[in-house]
Amino acid sequence: MSLEIPFQPIGDLVQGHARTQPQAPAVTVEGQTLSWAQLAGRAARVAASLQRDGLTVGQSIAIISYT
Repeated sequence: MSLEIPFQPIGDLVQGHARTQPQAPAVTVEGQTLSWAQLAGRAARVAASLQRDGLTVGQSIAIISYT
């Protein structure tokens, strides 16, 4: 049996959770927890900054993270 999961951009998923359960925990890193609403707000600020730098909707970016 195969389960097909439709593709959704990560931003759409975060926004959906922020609308339906804004105060629920979304992510915890080094003891700091962000709600879905807080995560959506941070993502919106990052998106606005990228757009100010010339990125347009639909373009791809790479994320480099150090652990």
